[in-house]
Amino acid sequence: RRLLRPARRNGSVNVVALSPDGTVLVTCNTNGTAEVWDTQTGICRNTVGFHTESVECITLDPRQDLVITGSNDASLRVWSFTSAQLSHTLWGHNAPVSSVSFSDGIIVSVDRSGLTLCWDVDTGKRLSDEESAQFVASLPTASLVDHDTAIQVGDGATFAFGRPVVGHQLLSDKKRLVAACGPNLFVFQVHD
Repeated sequence: RRLLRPARRNGSVNVVALSPDGTVLVTCNTNGTAEVWDTQTGICRNTVGFHTESVECITLDPRQDLVITGSNDASLRVWSFTSAQLSHTLWGHNAPVSSVSFSDGIIVSVDRSGLTLCWDVDTGKRLSDEESAQFVASLPTASLVDHDTAIQVGDGATFAFGRPVVGHQLLSDKKRLVAACGPNLFVFQVHD
């Protein structure tokens, strides 16, 4: 276990994402910045400031060196966690982006008004409403239940915490769920 200590504080940490192999941790902050950490050394590799407001959600795919962040500024940013280079800025939401997921080359984002949009990760282009509806219907889901103290995955497993969950993400492999509850981060196996 390593303690990650930033040289300077870039706002409060709002959300985090851990790579499936556990070697990369990305922390997103209330001031719109994100930090990429090497979990083996505890060193911050990169700090980026692509958003103008608090980063509210994140997903990553280390196989493609991608980080996708969503913000209160109603945008999504697609960038490389290795080089910290921005690939795409995605606009289309009219409210803060509250959830983002990545699967099979498609980004799915949801804003606080409930609007769900889908994007092609390679081109940054928004999918049509019909294409989006078909894709979203094929995805497994993870949602907060029981006054935000539990997470239900699809129609099956429920993970209870006894206190409010502050963030959760079904990883792109669709087999693991990451949840933040209080000061703890939990990783659950969802499917065999």
